[in-house]
Amino acid sequence: MSLMSLELQKITLNPEQSRSVSYAKAGTSHCLIGAAGTGKTTATQQLIIQMLESGLLPPVSLSHKYLPPQGYGFIVTSLTKIAVANLRKKLPEELQGNCINLHKLLEYVPVKTETYSETLKTTITKTVFEPARNKYNPLPRELTVFIIEESSMVDKPILFQNLLNAIHPEVEPIFIFLGDLNQIPPVFGQSILPYKLLELPVVELKEVYRQALGSKIIRLAHLVLSGIPRNLQEVKDIIAEAPNGFVDIRKWPKKFTEIDAQTVAKRYFIEQIEKGKYDPFADIILCPFNKGFGTVDLNNHIASYLAAKFATTEFPVFEVMAGFKKKYFRVGDRVLAEKENAEIISIRRNMAYSGKPVQTESATMNYFGYDEHAMEEDADAWEGLRSVAEDEDSRVHQASHVITVRKTDSDQEVSYNTSKELNDLLLGYVLTIHKAQGSEWRRVFVVFNHSHNKMLSRELLYTGITRAREELIVIGEGDLFEKGILQQRIKGDTLDQKLQWFRDNRANLETESEE
Repeated sequence: MSLMSLELQKITLNPEQSRSVSYAKAGTSHCLIGAAGTGKTTATQQLIIQMLESGLLPPVSLSHKYLPPQGYGFIVTSLTKIAVANLRKKLPEELQGNCINLHKLLEYVPVKTETYSETLKTTITKTVFEPARNKYNPLPRELTVFIIEESSMVDKPILFQNLLNAIHPEVEPIFIFLGDLNQIPPVFGQSILPYKLLELPVVELKEVYRQALGSKIIRLAHLVLSGIPRNLQEVKDIIAEAPNGFVDIRKWPKKFTEIDAQTVAKRYFIEQIEKGKYDPFADIILCPFNKGFGTVDLNNHIASYLAAKFATTEFPVFEVMAGFKKKYFRVGDRVLAEKENAEIISIRRNMAYSGKPVQTESATMNYFGYDEHAMEEDADAWEGLRSVAEDEDSRVHQASHVITVRKTDSDQEVSYNTSKELNDLLLGYVLTIHKAQGSEWRRVFVVFNHSHNKMLSRELLYTGITRAREELIVIGEGDLFEKGILQQRIKGDTLDQKLQWFRDNRANLETESEE
């Protein structure tokens, strides 16, 4: 890349953003943090460009499965492909190849493990994924700068430790941790971000940019962070304003005594589809967790409605056997494939499958299958798969169908035919807020009820709210929204207060994350 092309990319930075760039040019590891709308992405773009301009990152040859042969000595990485893709779009084309998610950077590969099941009286082979890049097979020596996007999502004991183990022993790495301490931590393991905030220089971006201030969603997000009761009425007013809104499910007719996923799907989302106010293929529904009143049931009800409306004998719903699980899909379904948004473009029978026979496809089939735990006790189902499980060739884990998807961001087509792959293929109309981190959509629906009480927190609500670019609709019980704002994962209003609280309580947090 020429210096001229770099100059064209340069923009004026505020003092805090400039300080982060200065740290980077001096080769100093640091943290760059800030809430929504404060310009973390802009600062990151500039520090990369200016490090290149100053000659700190010359062009190098890279020996890596997923990196370009000719690249640069920096990596932009994150837990999710979506978070990396969002930053990749902001960089010049010549630099985009150095943006890669953590699992690809560490070249995770499947490894078979065997355990004996007393219930089934046989050895069960499972596949887990381990990093091929480690201290015995380190990353290229030329990689010296590691920029970790959405670092609040990266767990300290496993994923970050795997990265440290994989860095070439002759390299003294420069780390730049990008993140927002207000977002929710990983599901398992304590986030690496608060630890690094205690160890490294910190640049905190506080100024909300003018274009961001014009967004009611950004205003709402910052009000939620400042807590209640100081601003509760303003929070309610903003939520109630068009194009945003709050749907209080407690005000629905008395016949809706049990507000569950089915009720919400039929009473609200299906009605919104009919009115053209919810596009299931472009908008997103977010929910605190998967089970109960969660993503699984909401996804199934919405997919079943769409199947009844759109499925035909030409594009039916298929019953798919993946191990002991039955799953239901049709061409056109929105899915999450390898943590990326995708659409199913074809489903066909897998000729290599020799397990339990599957039901004939149907245009009216609901998206509800057997309980996976009940299936473990089904001797006939097990015997139907036993011969396959004992086979050691590539057909061991074959599923009943081959499903091909087109990934939304990359337009890449990928086919899946093993039980592991198809069990990881999820309907994508509804996601957990955890899975949505690092992503954004034009219109977002955040759904919760009393069953989510333990999960609700200021960080969870803030993370859900900030996934929306233009429209936000909150669907839930009003008093729970207030309770959620009052519950903080890491308590305190300022960064110093939060870090002091973390120092005082880190032992308890680490214990919780291990359970």
